[in-house]
Parts: sequence; structure tokens; C-alpha cells
Amino acid sequence: MFDGIEFQAMANPDLDELVDFYQRQGHEMEESREKLRRILDATFCCVAARREGTLIGWSRGVINGHRGLLAECKLDASCQGPACVSRYDGRIEHDAEGIAREMARLVIEALRANGAEEI
Repeated sequence: MFDGIEFQAMANPDLDELVDFYQRQGHEMEESREKLRRILDATFCCVAARREGTLIGWSRGVINGHRGLLAECKLDASCQGPACVSRYDGRIEHDAEGIAREMARLVIEALRANGAEEI
């Protein structure tokens, strides 16, 4: 279904890999390492998508009691379809291969499995 894509649920994503991913997406990187470290500290679960070992997307969720939140779902622009997941007003369901949708599904599944009743 996902040709050459490997999904990995992880507790602590590699910070260097995330910085590289954001730089490739053209995100401003001032103070990025510290900001990403704070984001990761507040994250309950993460899912990474890799193609040939390269991070092409990641999603993360947070949980607070019975409420969970899909806090972020980023996908490399080369994998996006007619709308953009990683840019303003992007929609998960418009990514070309369903990669972002699968990352989001895996995060939501983890949130539900850990007691989130509202997501």
C-alpha cells in the first residue's frame, strides 16, 4: 500500500533528523533545536515516515487526561498532492500517497489506546 514507506512509532525522535527535516521543508530554523526539544518534551507519541531511510514526515500527539490532540502532522512537499499538509491550510486527506493520513491514524490509535476519549 505504501510503496517503500516505513512507519515507526517512537518515543524520542532524533533531534538532528528533525532539524534536517524542517530545514528541507524551508521552515525558519532560528532557535530550532531548543524549540524542537521543548516540543518533544511535551509530546506523548510520535510517528515517523521514512523512505529509503530518510525522514519524509512525522506526526505527534499530546494527551491530557481524557483529551488527546493530533498536534502536528508534517509531510515532505515531494509527497504531497493537490493541497499541502505541511503548509498553511493543508489537509491530511490531500496527500498524494496517504502517508500523512496513516501517520495521523497511528497517533490517534495510540491516543485512544492510552485513554483519550476526545480527540
